[in-house]
Amino acid sequence: MFTWLKNLWCGFFAPMPELSEWYFVQFDKQNVYVNANPPNKESWAYQFEWQSIQRVCFEDGGLRQSDCLYIWVQNQERAYMIPTEASGGSELFGELNKRGFFPDDLMKQAASSTDGGLYCYPALDD
Repeated sequence: MFTWLKNLWCGFFAPMPELSEWYFVQFDKQNVYVNANPPNKESWAYQFEWQSIQRVCFEDGGLRQSDCLYIWVQNQERAYMIPTEASGGSELFGELNKRGFFPDDLMKQAASSTDGGLYCYPALDD
């Protein structure tokens, strides 16, 4: 009985693995690949081509949450959401800038933000 209670207690209060331990982003010259294996949940994977990107938004998570990238691609109704804390997430943000999907001035503004702002290119009103 004690072992069962101990396992229940420790399992309930066990720390959640870091996002970078189960959420992975990679890319090559043509594609971006996302693979996630969240603990105790179903895994998922998807990919998209660089040339299909139509809009990129950066949402500042403030001081308590992850910053996230939202990437809209052709023929998709919804954006792909990728936390920058994912393994390869920050590198993806830099590559989006390098490839012209998120300009330097906007990247500097977004990266230094801590107020929960949303920064998009092209702007959402376009």
